[in-house]
Amino acid sequence: MSLTVAVGELTRVLPWSLRALGYPFGTADRASHLIALAAALDPFVLDRVAVTSPRPETGMAYEQGPEGLVYQAAGCSLLEVGPAVMDYLAAHADGAGFATARVVGAGDMELLSAVLVTGANYGLTVIALSPGGSGWIAATPKDGQAVIYSGGNRDHIVAQVRDRIPDDVSKLAAESSDLVFLAFSGSPDIAFNSSGVQAAQALAAAHANGVPVSPETLKALYDLETITWAPSSERSRAQAGFVPKTVTA
Repeated sequence: MSLTVAVGELTRVLPWSLRALGYPFGTADRASHLIALAAALDPFVLDRVAVTSPRPETGMAYEQGPEGLVYQAAGCSLLEVGPAVMDYLAAHADGAGFATARVVGAGDMELLSAVLVTGANYGLTVIALSPGGSGWIAATPKDGQAVIYSGGNRDHIVAQVRDRIPDDVSKLAAESSDLVFLAFSGSPDIAFNSSGVQAAQALAAAHANGVPVSPETLKALYDLETITWAPSSERSRAQAGFVPKTVTA
């Protein structure tokens, strides 16, 4: 059996669900909209989010490498790492026309399309080369709307942009097994050779019709929310109704 959940309900419950997994409120609030968009593009995302691991206590770190920024995600989810990378790319591609970043060890790759839409909404064309050379996803602004493309031939997309990027970045793009982002200002003429998906249309359809979700997944998200709201002591949890109370005669 499948249910539908409203986008507004997702963006209400998800910040508290993610707080239960250890994410700061600001990160969780921003990520709730990212996940809602990702679910509008592919409802399976909610199944994955419902069982995602708690945020690693060490958090992520970053350093400036010779080809660009390197994020050591250390197991942190793309729901946290992705927006930070898009912010960096937007700031650095604005003046130079191009910027790159590499992400090592991030989780929840199913959020990648929605992350790239953030970049397109900043006015960037962002290409993500998937870890392990498994393919690519891109988002670009077109007539004021973010359009998502994808493909399995990494060599093809790298060849499309090779003359637009430095040689060391071209080598990184061709050989790295990490998640590599290539960002360009505006909408350069790149032959993506695939049909695009308009993110705004997918989100509008989700607002109109809801997002399909299984009862088990929806319950798991609400259970996480309950953890956030539950008071910390056994007595206060009982008073709040989160645990059964013993009634004596």
